Amino acid sequence: MSKLRPRMHWPLVGVAAIVAASVAGSLVALSVPVPAPSALSTPHPQTIVPVTQRAFADDRQAQLQVSTGPVRAVVSPRLGRLTSLTCRSGGRLASGTAFASIDGDRIVALATAVPLWRELRSGDRGDDVRALQEELARLGQHIQPDGVVGRGTIRAAAAVRETEAARAKTPETVDPADFAWIPEPEVRVGECAGIVGAPVAEGDVLIGLPVAVVAARLTTLPAPATPGARVVRVGAVEISVDSEGAVTDSEGLARIGATAEFLSASAGASEDTAIPVQWSLERPMNALVVPPSALWDVKDGSACVMPAEKSARPLLVDVLGSELGQSFVRPSEERSATAVRSSPPKSRACR
Repeated sequence: MSKLRPRMHWPLVGVAAIVAASVAGSLVALSVPVPAPSALSTPHPQTIVPVTQRAFADDRQAQLQVSTGPVRAVVSPRLGRLTSLTCRSGGRLASGTAFASIDGDRIVALATAVPLWRELRSGDRGDDVRALQEELARLGQHIQPDGVVGRGTIRAAAAVRETEAARAKTPETVDPADFAWIPEPEVRVGECAGIVGAPVAEGDVLIGLPVAVVAARLTTLPAPATPGARVVRVGAVEISVDSEGAVTDSEGLARIGATAEFLSASAGASEDTAIPVQWSLERPMNALVVPPSALWDVKDGSACVMPAEKSARPLLVDVLGSELGQSFVRPSEERSATAVRSSPPKSRACR
C-alpha cells in the first residue's frame, strides 16, 4: 500500500508569491532615495547680489490743507438790461477787455489796485486816481501816473473803452459805471451768471470767479524723510514747499487754485479743503538698490553693507528708504560697491 503524497494548493502558492514580491519591492523602494521636486526643495540663498542704481525722490503721500479767501465775482457797475455777455466757464477775462454791454453801452473789465468808486473829473486826486493811471499805462496808454486827473487820464480811459466819444472828442469825466472791477490783470472764469436780456441792478453778479487760495500747508509731515528741498505734486502741477510743508509764494498758491483736483474738492465747500498730494524731493538723488538682508547694524539712518569682493571691507551707507523688498542707500564715503553679499558676516563693524 503506497504512501499518500500531499497535494499542492497552487492558488495559495501564487498569492504568497505576489505578496512576497510586493514586500520586496517596497523594501527596495524605501532603500533608494528619490530626489524631491524642485518646487519643494530647500532654496540655496544667493549670497552675492548685483547692485543697481536708480533715481530716488523719496515720494510720500500726504494731505495738503488749502485755505481760501472770500467769494469773488465780476459785478454789474450800473442798472439796466444786459444786452450782451462774452463768457465761457473755465475761460479767461483780461483787464481792458469789453466783455458785456448794458443798455447797449459796453462794459470793460479793469484791474486797478483800488476799485473805481467815484466819477473822476479834471483835478481830482487820490489813490484811486493813481491806481487808474497805473493800469491804463500797463494797458499801453501813454500816460504818466501822478495821482492827479488830467485830460490825458480822461482821454486814456475813453480810449480803453474804444467809444465814439474817444474818437470824436474827449469826454469830461471817467465814469465808474463804464468799468467792471476785476482783482487781477487776468482772471479765470468760474461761472457765467449773467443772463442776456434780463434786467440787472448795480452789484448783480455777471461772472463768478473761483475763490482765491490764500494758504496751503501739509497737514502732517511724513517721517522719517530724506533731507532736502521738497515739492508737492497736485495732479501734474509741481509746487515748491518750505521745510514746514507750506506753500509760501503767491504764484504757487494760484497754481493750486487752478488745478482740477482743488476745484473738484472745493466745489460747494465753505471751509478749508484737504486734497491728496505727493511730497517729494525737488531734486532726486542717485541711490544704490540692495536687498534689505544685506544691511546690518542699522541705526541713526545709516547701516553697514558688505561689498562682494573677497578683500573688501564693510561699507557704511546712508539708508534713504525702502520699497517693495528693496532698500535704497547711498555710500557715506567715497568708495562704492557694484555687488553686495545678501547674507553678510554681521559681526564685522563699519563705523
